[in-house]
Amino acid sequence: PNGTVLLVTDPSGYAGQGGGAFDGDGNGGTQETFAIFAGDTWQITDALSLEAGGRYEWVSYDVTNLTLAGGVPVNGGGGTDGNPLTLWDNNVSTYGAATNTERSFDYFNYSLALNYRISEDFQVYGRYTQGRKAPDYGAIQGIDEPQEIANLFPEPQNILQLEVGLKYQTPDIQVSLYPFYSRL
Repeated sequence: PNGTVLLVTDPSGYAGQGGGAFDGDGNGGTQETFAIFAGDTWQITDALSLEAGGRYEWVSYDVTNLTLAGGVPVNGGGGTDGNPLTLWDNNVSTYGAATNTERSFDYFNYSLALNYRISEDFQVYGRYTQGRKAPDYGAIQGIDEPQEIANLFPEPQNILQLEVGLKYQTPDIQVSLYPFYSRL
């Protein structure tokens, strides 16, 4: 109203300094995975084989989040440049208390397949796979309030896959067809 110009952004177009959400200091942690796998193929007859594989997996997360507590004035409200009319640097976000979220998962995944050789050039097979997948790191990182830490326990994702395949191979040509079905 009196002709005072307020600068909302800095010369680069940013509207704040030390905003917390984008400065990379608000959270950190680890995700550790350990797994054991075993698999084998058994030749039942000259034409029929059975493949089996299993994987036992342990996944653990330890995440620390720093919650934003709000903004505090910098240099008495004049910002880093001492000018109260440049709004982009007048307040800096500060962090509140740290929260810690720990979650762990363990599960067994397996796959079974039958292969049948119809001729030297032609095979057919079927595969069944049952598995689980731990939640992504970001899902655990998002558990950052005390009531969530106490009550929110994401479940691993269940995965089912069915596959049937045809394989044809001669010295001159190789053709494969692998239709499959997945349910997540």
